Amino acid sequence: MMTYVDLFFDKGGYDMLFALEERYSCASICTVPLFYLARDVAEGPPEEDCFTAAVKDITNNETAAIIFIVAAVILFAAMLGGFPLCCKQEGEKEEETGRRKNYEVEGKTGNAMN
Repeated sequence: MMTYVDLFFDKGGYDMLFALEERYSCASICTVPLFYLARDVAEGPPEEDCFTAAVKDITNNETAAIIFIVAAVILFAAMLGGFPLCCKQEGEKEEETGRRKNYEVEGKTGNAMN
């Protein structure tokens, strides 16, 4: 188990935790410890863990929520507006235009090359 801890700190884990502490005023990842990793003890104990602080920072974005809601309303209106394109007009018959299907030639059915 300690091998993974050593590997974490050898690969830059300390720098990551230090950056998180500086940005979010937090400590550790899973639980709130008694002391910060890189800050002075005189600052007092940490109040929250870095995972919780990072999630709060990422999810507290009201602008993105408003954009998604407006986009959803517009797309829903576009979906509803597309339904009439698939329907026949009132009083219109199936073959009202008199056009022949692409496989009918002069009353014969079959290959158009005949």
